[in-house]
Amino acid sequence: CIGHGCIGPGCIGPGCICPGCIGPGCIGPGCIGPGCIGPGCIGPGCIGHGCIGPGCIGPGCIGHGCIGPGCPGCIGPGCIGPGCIGPGCIGPGCIGHGCIGPGCIGPGCIGHGCIGPGCIGPGCIGPGCIGPGCIGPGCIGHGCIGPGCIGPGCIGPGCIGHGCIGPGCIGPGCIGPGCIGPGCIGPGCIGHGCIGPGCIGRGCIGPGCIGHGCIGPGCIGPGCICPGCIGHGCIGPGYNGSPDAFVARAGPPACE
Repeated sequence: CIGHGCIGPGCIGPGCICPGCIGPGCIGPGCIGPGCIGPGCIGPGCIGHGCIGPGCIGPGCIGHGCIGPGCPGCIGPGCIGPGCIGPGCIGPGCIGHGCIGPGCIGPGCIGHGCIGPGCIGPGCIGPGCIGPGCIGPGCIGHGCIGPGCIGPGCIGPGCIGHGCIGPGCIGPGCIGPGCIGPGCIGPGCIGHGCIGPGCIGRGCIGPGCIGHGCIGPGCIGPGCICPGCIGHGCIGPGYNGSPDAFVARAGPPACE
């Protein structure tokens, strides 16, 4: 039939009812036209399973800005619903660039546990993610894991922040070789009060440290404490013949 509100398969006109109708607002499976209602409809704003067109509503729709609340698998940019595929989708487990929702996959996604570079949210996985507990190089946030992360308690080489763990970290209280900052722990650290062999800075603790008031054998600097230290006013055995090495003081003789 041809006309408005016809009833029967393959009708042509607005508001037709039955499968395969053609026209706006048709009702039935496989209809073609804007605002059709039924599975497999083709056109913008259709409502039903597997519709094709922008702004469709239903599971498995294909098109820009499809909406499938509670229904997974829409395909297209800006889709709304779980498991959508396309850039800028909104919902858990979406796949695409800049999706929003937990567990999304793609660059620049926003949400908990997203996977991809530059994601934003806690527990994201990928380089340059932003949020606590992210995993990947260059992540930014508390307790991130990976090289070059930025934030307190990060784990990995070259991290920057308080109490990071890994070689070459930068910040106070870091743990690992070659860290830079006060109170670091590990060999070759640089900073005040570092702990470990070969540290450089005031008040370091460990053998071969370099700086004022270091504590440990073979330290180098004024006021060091332990055997074999080198520097003015050191305390500990190991006199090497300098004329002012022994001075009047309580405790063991000084050595220089």
